[in-house]
Amino acid sequence: MRNLYIIVHEDEVKAEHDEGVTFSVRAYCEIQEIKRACDFRNVNGDPNKIPDDLPPPAECRVHVCGSSLADCIPKQIRALEEAGYKPAISRSASIY
Repeated sequence: MRNLYIIVHEDEVKAEHDEGVTFSVRAYCEIQEIKRACDFRNVNGDPNKIPDDLPPPAECRVHVCGSSLADCIPKQIRALEEAGYKPAISRSASIY
């Protein structure tokens, strides 16, 4: 089973990274490593909607990261669960 990452609102993480927010710098670097080494999808719009091109739940382990742990990531997790996935949060690549 392969790992698949869903990056929620990467632009918000990058904005904080560019301002030098320490936690965001680390999270953004982790996101860049995920994008370099792993299968991923971006969610830049409504976090209540999952990407259209996800493999079936039985074929992948989904990890969610990005912005923010307090709002958009939980919405994406709920949408994924409703679609039959069992997502996990990648905290090292996420901001509050």
